[in-house]
Amino acid sequence: AKFLPRFLMKYLVIVPMLVSHQRADRVTMTTSTMAFSFSSYTYPSSSCSQYRHHNQDILATSSTALFSSTDGGAGAGGGTITVDDLRNISVTNANGRVVKLGDIIGSGNEKTSIVVFLRHLGCFNCWSYAREWTLLNEELEKDKDKIVGPIYVSIGDEQRLNAFLDKNPNVPRSQMFVDGYDFDAYKKAGFGRFDEKPKSVTENVTPKPIELGGAKGWWTFLTSFAPLAPVTPDMKFPEMLTPEGLFWVGGTMVIRGDQIVYRWDDRISGDHPDASEVLAIARDAAAMAGQK
Repeated sequence: AKFLPRFLMKYLVIVPMLVSHQRADRVTMTTSTMAFSFSSYTYPSSSCSQYRHHNQDILATSSTALFSSTDGGAGAGGGTITVDDLRNISVTNANGRVVKLGDIIGSGNEKTSIVVFLRHLGCFNCWSYAREWTLLNEELEKDKDKIVGPIYVSIGDEQRLNAFLDKNPNVPRSQMFVDGYDFDAYKKAGFGRFDEKPKSVTENVTPKPIELGGAKGWWTFLTSFAPLAPVTPDMKFPEMLTPEGLFWVGGTMVIRGDQIVYRWDDRISGDHPDASEVLAIARDAAAMAGQK
């Protein structure tokens, strides 16, 4: 008698997951047919300077520069996020081992690293953005001696991470990690909840289209995502329908040495950069490092 309600509640999480994009009337629903051109979209300068950072002092020659601010992201306790802050972040790998992000991205200027903080493992935008990067796997293989990553961080636990990787075999297992349900890594990296961002920042943002690889990709997602949602055993109804993990968003960074060359903070779910443009920035950074 207790099993059936719990089972149904687990799968009812689809409702808040889909409507969370409409929280506070800030975001319109994304469909696979929605037209969106990143290259032609203009972000309001008054609202995005703290969410997009491209360090021109380090990468002045890049033709793919998106924004010119050299400020870093702000941490949960205030202040600017540094590479040292990122290196000290603890995440969990697919074997259940807790590691420091700094052990993965390395140190010094010998390599450039791409770090991607996704949303939770049951999010279609998380799957879509990860897939966008996997389509570049062959290109990334060419640069493996110069570029580390992308290193993925999502919200979940060891069990959910392995289930996600089983369904997304093109995501390298050695490059995927999770933060726990205290969101400590996201906080230390300067990320936050999209429903707590100023309305001026989120109101005119259109998520990128969801690309899961056609009908087969959508079927895989729809038959897999519910157990991956950030619902913990201690959650009761109705909290389990809208767990806090649904509202956290991440971002994308390019790191070289002790500098964050590029930083993109997602303003809402699905507000991520074009992976190929980020790779181009990482290649520019790696090339400049090789000249020194």
